[in-house]
Amino acid sequence: MLTRGKLIVLAILLLAVALALVNMAFQTRTSSRAVAYWGEEGARLILTAGKVELMPLREPRDDDASGGGVEYVDVGQGRLQIVHVRDISASPGSLHFRRALVTDELFDWNATPALPRWRYALRFREDESTFTILLDGSCLHCAALTAAEEVLTVRAIKGKSPLRDFVAEQLPQGIERILP
Repeated sequence: MLTRGKLIVLAILLLAVALALVNMAFQTRTSSRAVAYWGEEGARLILTAGKVELMPLREPRDDDASGGGVEYVDVGQGRLQIVHVRDISASPGSLHFRRALVTDELFDWNATPALPRWRYALRFREDESTFTILLDGSCLHCAALTAAEEVLTVRAIKGKSPLRDFVAEQLPQGIERILP
């Protein structure tokens, strides 16, 4: 026979399970388009990768040394040099930033932007898996590196991208001088 205390514990447990299911349904509903865009593996890495790197990009210059540890990303429109690599895995706000990238509300799904000039790359790594996102200078446009021509537009808040401040905070002082 169940005592009153056992019934209360059972009721609390059932309530917790019900709330967890409602939360899962809500999260799935508010992320379905973004997850479909990034792909399940890409979305998983955005949310859970142990290493996240922010990399300012620029077009290679004639005076750049060929080789010598210079790293590049190849995008549909050409090759871009990685100017600096900054690990932002544990940076304050990085979890919110990562979660925002897989939330449908961040993006304007009806916009049809022209191909932007990519200025930053975000690389998400876990073991051998890697997923890279490109961002333009204003952080108002982004795309998966593997599909750089399929551009997403970020909804501007008061005229600017909600991602821009976080990206700017992560860059070392003076990095803007060496960018195009």
